[in-house]
Amino acid sequence: MSQISVWRFETFYDFSPAVPAIRRDPVGAVVLTASNATIEFIKEAFSDGFVDRSITGRKRSRIQGTRLSGTLSFNKIIGISSGVQNATNFKTRVLMKQDIGLDRVLQAAETDTGETGVTSFVMSEKGLGTLSSISNFYTGMKLNILTGTPQIRRVTAYNGATRTFTVDSAVTFTSGTDVDIIVPAGIPAGFYFNNQDNTTNEISCVLAGVSSMGVNVESQIFTQPFTVDIESRDLIEDIPTSWMSF
Repeated sequence: MSQISVWRFETFYDFSPAVPAIRRDPVGAVVLTASNATIEFIKEAFSDGFVDRSITGRKRSRIQGTRLSGTLSFNKIIGISSGVQNATNFKTRVLMKQDIGLDRVLQAAETDTGETGVTSFVMSEKGLGTLSSISNFYTGMKLNILTGTPQIRRVTAYNGATRTFTVDSAVTFTSGTDVDIIVPAGIPAGFYFNNQDNTTNEISCVLAGVSSMGVNVESQIFTQPFTVDIESRDLIEDIPTSWMSF
């Protein structure tokens, strides 16, 4: 018998059929203290029933697998190491980066040197997180190069070893120019979900719904309660052991 003490979330982006198909957010995971939740593993059938019946009356199973379904209720978010930072990360990395029909800023970067009329250049990380070391991680994304007049370019290739971006048309900028790396609308996002602070038993999930967010104030004590409905992205053939040990 064990007790759930954390929820671990790590956003991913599905660029299929690009390789790698599912790309983990280079910023990494958000780990939160577990709050109230209802988590279920529900058997899912191929159609409206769990069995089919042959002309002779024999029953045949239509069950295809199991899907995780759950609701997490947060009255307040308390991070393990840094409550404020993890609360912010959870809302921005997991909730705000989902595909909602809009471009989403993934992370900030800056140019290493000044260049004139180039299509390939090196960038450095800035602010939260690091640039991915996986080649072609950013292929298909957009760069908003924040010069006097912003220049938006599509990334056509990325060298993870050298942090070299190749874009679809020439661009000019100075050293240290701020750049927003953008996930375009239409690229689905999800998140790996776990009840442990590791990747061993994680399940790829998508948001099924999020309640409105606001502030409740009682006797000058405020909370920001909201709920998150989640579902596993795919059917689960084997329920991880860590989810069955409590």
